[in-house]
Amino acid sequence: PESGYNPNKPVYLLLTGAVGGSSSEYVKDFATRRTTHGDTVVTLVQRGMMDLPVAGSNGYQIARTSDFSEVADRLKKTMRQLGESDQVLVGVGFSVGGHILGNYVARSGTHVALDAAISISAPLDTRIAADNRRAANLWHTIFARNLQNMLLGGKIGSTVNTPK
Repeated sequence: PESGYNPNKPVYLLLTGAVGGSSSEYVKDFATRRTTHGDTVVTLVQRGMMDLPVAGSNGYQIARTSDFSEVADRLKKTMRQLGESDQVLVGVGFSVGGHILGNYVARSGTHVALDAAISISAPLDTRIAADNRRAANLWHTIFARNLQNMLLGGKIGSTVNTPK
């Protein structure tokens, strides 16, 4: 927020969709709306997204919760070190980010670092979502092409061209 970090206001940890990042319009909109109220917003940029290099073979995947877990744990620990043990940490996941968030909460059980979790437009069952004919015709091809370009373009080679 413009006024700086406020330990009496919530901290929101955002997870974007599969081809999103901190510059995505929905992320900027969420951040603007929350920081206007004095809240703090942190966006986790997934491995390989937004032109980040990928070290080793551990690229982005929607089943991995360890990155989010690490960031959430460190944020909560930092909040406590600042003397704000009652400050609220809220996880917010958009689309596939909501899927990762849901998996993190389910797998963490009583060790979850979050005080609340909000999943926006996440697939409840990715197997059913993957078989949806309307989704396949509407956005799967665009999604796959964008994901290939974001993950592989400039990291392993040049931009990947897929047939139209």
